[in-house]
Amino acid sequence: HRYYKSIYKLPIFALFFRYFIKKHAFDVVHSHLFGSVTLAGLGLFNASWVTKCGTLHDTYIVEERPSRVWLVLLAYFGGTRLVTVSCAMLNYFKKSSRFLHSIDLIYNGVELPNQISPQKATGMRSELLIPESDFVFCCVARLVPLKGIDILIRAFAQISAPNLHLLLVGDGPCRM
Repeated sequence: HRYYKSIYKLPIFALFFRYFIKKHAFDVVHSHLFGSVTLAGLGLFNASWVTKCGTLHDTYIVEERPSRVWLVLLAYFGGTRLVTVSCAMLNYFKKSSRFLHSIDLIYNGVELPNQISPQKATGMRSELLIPESDFVFCCVARLVPLKGIDILIRAFAQISAPNLHLLLVGDGPCRM
């Protein structure tokens, strides 16, 4: 939406958003990440006709500017149920404001197979030309600049340990 692109026009976007959600009679609005959680919180402030949930996946936005915790509080006091994905984030947000006492923790997760067979693990290593005796450090992530994969690569290059491999798994605009 054209009003989403400018910080000065976000209140207008929030009004359009509120109208859109009400017009289409959505029952639940679930937003992810700081920007959309706080924007949905603003647009749907005290909108008792819709259930609102916001998942906070990181703390860096508030860490770099602590006053931003008030935007999280706006969503919270407007009726958005807040969820974090780690104990560290949960503790951070609870310490950031004495008002944020009712945040839930739901871990991100995937169902793992019972166990990878040694034959399959050996097959993966041989496919990647990694000897079985070598140590593999694997990073699974969305490959975007925000994740700092470049920092990981530079740090890994400074480790002087033999038989050590960095395996990056993911997709995104930084994929080569």
